[in-house]
Amino acid sequence: MSLKDKRTKNYFREVVQEGQALNKLIIHDDVPFFWDNWDIMHHAFETQVKELNQPEQHQLTQDDHMIVLKFSSTISEQSKISQEVVFYRDSAKIDFKTNIDWYERRKLLKAYFPLNIRTDFATWEISSGLTRRPIHANTSWDQARLEVCGHKFVDMSEAAFGVSILNDCKYGFSIRN
Repeated sequence: MSLKDKRTKNYFREVVQEGQALNKLIIHDDVPFFWDNWDIMHHAFETQVKELNQPEQHQLTQDDHMIVLKFSSTISEQSKISQEVVFYRDSAKIDFKTNIDWYERRKLLKAYFPLNIRTDFATWEISSGLTRRPIHANTSWDQARLEVCGHKFVDMSEAAFGVSILNDCKYGFSIRN
């Protein structure tokens, strides 16, 4: 998949890492050592149970202001997901409106956004302001931050370019490289 920012002056800036796709939905096993709630282990992201990138139904609509892609998939007999991806004509903003009817146990659903940003840090909004943390795992302290709490946004920026992911419902992010 390719997503290029045409607002850059001398070239079209590729936003997505080569060979990757934005909003890749993957279900991982979530079997913690101690507590089921809020205890995500390193090995959880090494397991991939299912990738939800082949929707069962899809629809494209457009008008003068936006293009909307609608997808829906069945995760299991009970769990279902539907999503609208909205591209606006006069804005760089892309909305990923996701609705999930979730009945899974010990499964973790993550939306991956592999960005083509050259930086060592990401910035999150937290309850008392902002925090900036490294996105590498060079030390044991960095490795322990595989999932960090965050509220309404996470930002990855370099000197002249950046991408922010805005969020209105979940309170955790994980960023590596």
